[in-house]
Amino acid sequence: FFEELDNGIHPTRLHLLLQLIEQKVSEGKIQMVATSHSPQLLRLLSPKSLESASLTYRLPEHPDAKIQRILDIPDARRLIEKGDLADLHESGWLENAMYFLNDEEASE
Repeated sequence: FFEELDNGIHPTRLHLLLQLIEQKVSEGKIQMVATSHSPQLLRLLSPKSLESASLTYRLPEHPDAKIQRILDIPDARRLIEKGDLADLHESGWLENAMYFLNDEEASE
């Protein structure tokens, strides 16, 4: 587990770190969990890593955090294909989508 994977890594070297990690994980011997708030890191994710990427979020007035696979969020895949995941993160779209989805579930 790596918290804030990109912390302390020079931005021009971040892609090398991700390539190394993705290579080791693809060998099937290890599994890795990492956190980041970095749009730059999100832009560098391979399509395979994006398939496994999740959003950890907390709804207002709820003490517990939740985890949602990003590509399972309605419209996320389509929007990522038009732009990139970093754009959704920077704009707050991911969190807003979860708030709206929670409101819809609560009203059903």
